[in-house]
Amino acid sequence: MRHTKQYSFFVLLFMALFLISASHAYAVSEITTRPSTPHQETPASSAVNKTCPGKCGKCNCQPTIEKNHVEIRDHKTAEFVKHRKWMIDELWKTHVLPAMGMMASQLTAGAVQQVFIIGTFFDAKHQLETQRIFQQLMAEAHRDYMPSEGVCEVGTAARSLAASDRKTPLAQTILSERSLDRQLRAKDTIAGSDLDADIKSRIAHFAKNNCSANDNAGGLEWLCKNTGNANGSGGRSNAQGNNNNPQQNTPPNIATANQGATGNTAAEAATQNNNTSANSGNTNQQSDNNINPVNLNSNNGGTGNSNNNQTPRFSVRGQLPNGGNNQTIFDYRTINFNIGNHFNNLSGRFTVPQNGRYTFTATVTMNNPDEIAVVSLRKNSQSIFNRAGTRVGVQNIRFTTNLELERGDRITLFSNSRLGSGNHTFTGALISSNDGDGNGVDNAGDNNNPPNDPAVIAQKENRNKDVDFTRAVLSKSTLDIDITKAGESDRDNNGENEEASDGAISKDAQALFALSANLFGHKPLAFAPAITIADENGQPKTTATRYLDLRSIAAKRSVGQNSFAAITAERFSGDEQAAPYIRKILEELGIKPDEMNDFLGEKPSYNAQMEVLTKRIAQNPTFYTELYDKPANVLRKQAMLRAINLMQERDLYKSQLRQEMALAVALETMLHDEDTRVRAAIDGLSPGGRPAFNE
Repeated sequence: MRHTKQYSFFVLLFMALFLISASHAYAVSEITTRPSTPHQETPASSAVNKTCPGKCGKCNCQPTIEKNHVEIRDHKTAEFVKHRKWMIDELWKTHVLPAMGMMASQLTAGAVQQVFIIGTFFDAKHQLETQRIFQQLMAEAHRDYMPSEGVCEVGTAARSLAASDRKTPLAQTILSERSLDRQLRAKDTIAGSDLDADIKSRIAHFAKNNCSANDNAGGLEWLCKNTGNANGSGGRSNAQGNNNNPQQNTPPNIATANQGATGNTAAEAATQNNNTSANSGNTNQQSDNNINPVNLNSNNGGTGNSNNNQTPRFSVRGQLPNGGNNQTIFDYRTINFNIGNHFNNLSGRFTVPQNGRYTFTATVTMNNPDEIAVVSLRKNSQSIFNRAGTRVGVQNIRFTTNLELERGDRITLFSNSRLGSGNHTFTGALISSNDGDGNGVDNAGDNNNPPNDPAVIAQKENRNKDVDFTRAVLSKSTLDIDITKAGESDRDNNGENEEASDGAISKDAQALFALSANLFGHKPLAFAPAITIADENGQPKTTATRYLDLRSIAAKRSVGQNSFAAITAERFSGDEQAAPYIRKILEELGIKPDEMNDFLGEKPSYNAQMEVLTKRIAQNPTFYTELYDKPANVLRKQAMLRAINLMQERDLYKSQLRQEMALAVALETMLHDEDTRVRAAIDGLSPGGRPAFNE
């Protein structure tokens, strides 16, 4: 616009100079070329001296001069008038003014066109800037609303915290109640059946699982000699309970163990109306309350036939079981048979009962339209046999394989793709046993077992776990204890009374129960007969107050047991849905897959998940690199860390409540002696108020 104004100014200036030059040239030419015309004489403006002084004398030149002067003035005036009229009427009105009008019109049209073009440029500029702003905002929105991988990892890994955390108070409550039942000698526990039964059961458990011949200056050599065999080298126990007291029936899970080396030395104990005896025959139990007998002895190291001569085997099938898609296949709809009850349908896991050679057959239908599906047979969460399909889409995979397995191995069927509708089957059976005579008798108690024998390895791993809190609890982020699993919590506090539905109670549970018994209430509270507490009509006797003293001790112990239960419950098996996501985080940190199970367990506990979310995830370099490219994710991670911090603060708050309660009980215990002293002093006052003795 500025250049346009300068251009117009110079054009107008040039036109003005051109007009002035043209007017001047025209006037000169008219004056010099046009002939003179007579004009009317104009009177002189003043008197003229007509005399001719000087040399002229009598000459007559004055009139002529005056006449010429008048003519010249009239002519010039007429010419200027004519020129003015020509300039205005002819040049200006006829030529210049129309030309300037046309020029003004052209300049105006050109300026308008230029202004329109300039306006178009401005409109385009603003439109492009607006589009750029919109694109920038759109890019920022895409960037800000696209969470980073770290945020997704944490959000996904935290999805199972609620389910795992829900199990924690349940497990804590069950542990506390079971420990309290043992102290109060509930009649459905071993401690409630016999004064010595609890101690005997714990000794048998210690000798079988936790005994170390190096302890007690080597004085436990004979006790630990037949680890896993409470009967010596060949004896078997026959426990028969005969309970004549209707108010306290002996549960069918009490049996004494023969401690002799070769004979049948009987362990006898008599409590009120309970009688227990030991014989050398097969293990049998009878009770007046008609409960099915339960075999408590493993007969390890024995030479006779096992009570169960049937070969361990199972066969299950289902139209569309659960699992698959990078998960274990489980929850089959039909169980054809499960001899030995070693297959757990809830987890799809077969627990190997004894060393030997096993055969497994599986038929799996899968539906993967993108890639070839693979079915894996896993041992202890590691793939040992894979069979792939032949094409994408619906795929039917069938295989049979034989494996050499050791007692305690866990076999599962794993699929990397989604299961399709079809007949899914899974079978397994023992082909040949390596445990002795092939009759299902386990010789784990044999002193000649090789060092690599699973029984020896298990004994070394469990050695002194009944007194080692670090190895039994703190050394593992996840304990192999699922309180929601059938049979895991329905047993006595030593974990020795009955087999679980999936084969056997876990070693972690056994160690935990044994450790709890050694920590709290090493000896159950004293037994008070019914006749000493109340009469037949239910009226309390004076001696009932002594029983309240026992309950006071149990109440104080329960506070300590609550802390123990809270710490261990956080390590119980959690929600299995979290395992793949937590394992992925550890895999990015370089932890090998075969080491993850030792750290996490098959089903990571609440403690293990919090360990990963609050510590391990911050060890990943990606956590820090993502702080550079997406500022919005920094705010998200701040909120994420704050949420995790709030969860930790809540856990700390619960811990502080337990500490406060423990301090309150400790203070009460410290004041007990002072309370006793003051009571004695008050009771010893004389009637006059003077002390009856010298303090």
